[in-house]
Amino acid sequence: WAAVDAIDKRFDVVIALSFIYLLDEANLRLFFTRMAETLAPGGVLLLDSPGAPDAPLGNFWHGVCLPIEAHLVRPALSLYRRMRGRPRVVVETKHHGFRYKSAEIIQLAAGAGFHLEAFEPMDFENEWSRSIVYRYLLQRVAPIRRVFLMLGRRMPYVRMYALRKPLHRT
Repeated sequence: WAAVDAIDKRFDVVIALSFIYLLDEANLRLFFTRMAETLAPGGVLLLDSPGAPDAPLGNFWHGVCLPIEAHLVRPALSLYRRMRGRPRVVVETKHHGFRYKSAEIIQLAAGAGFHLEAFEPMDFENEWSRSIVYRYLLQRVAPIRRVFLMLGRRMPYVRMYALRKPLHRT
């Protein structure tokens, strides 16, 4: 936060993309506080948040389907590929960041004085593309993408927020 502390002017707009998923709740709270200090009165913070945990289909996909795939489908595919003399499929397990519900983000931002100006869910395919099964089907079944894009509207991967700092302190 030293770089933010060193800024001696205020901005009308701050854009933070692909960032807040890296922050635990305490650091997310601090982030909103620092952004409120950095913005001029009436300024706007534009940010995105991936992987909505308030979407039941997304929770099922993230918490059930993808782990099953990582532990069952990919090893089976690796065995099949090795038997055919091809390189095995590598399963990489990593932390995909912190997932916040939309209401949690809005509440934490409000704690720093922001109010929600606009909200837009978008990107209805990225969550699916984490799956090797989806990518396999996409190559072989032409209309499958349209079906998954329709389902993806129930679990948008990206949620965009425009949060405004009030003109006057309340």
